[in-house]
Amino acid sequence: MPNGVDADTGDPRGDDQNWNGLREGVSRASTADDVVVLLALRAWAHESKRTDLSRVCVTGASNGGTMTVAC
Repeated sequence: MPNGVDADTGDPRGDDQNWNGLREGVSRASTADDVVVLLALRAWAHESKRTDLSRVCVTGASNGGTMTVAC
């Protein structure tokens, strides 16, 4: 399961991870581009597992909710 990173350290471990959706007006020290990561994961699933791209959904709670896509 994908996980965000600590906005100050870039560390994916611990309990202070956030998704970096590269939204304007949100100050984050992390330069991680989580949008690209999720799109790459979607492409990998399609290519290696033959998933139907029209049926792929992402969901999350709180900050992860900002990374969701309507199905």
